[in-house]
Amino acid sequence: MGAAVIGEAFDTAVTLGLALRAWIALTAATVTLALVSLCVAVVWVCEGVWRGVAAAAAAMGARNALSASLAASSPSEAPELLPHPPGASQARSAHSAPAWARTDKDTA
Repeated sequence: MGAAVIGEAFDTAVTLGLALRAWIALTAATVTLALVSLCVAVVWVCEGVWRGVAAAAAAMGARNALSASLAASSPSEAPELLPHPPGASQARSAHSAPAWARTDKDTA
């Protein structure tokens, strides 16, 4: 009877060892899959951000090149990209009527 108990104990220990080994392997596989998925997601997000920044930089480069080429041409040919606000000399005067509509009293 003692040999049967020892045999059962040994069989139980082997079975528990195999179960523990399978549990460790499944846990390692799950953790590995989760880490790989996380790395792929991070790379995907970084690639999208990189493409967006590169597109914005390319657009700014094209805009700067266009501004530089327009500034290099003569001022009569190059339209202003953004008009400047009127200065004190260009501000509206008290005479708001056009020159052809002013009377002699307005000009005096």
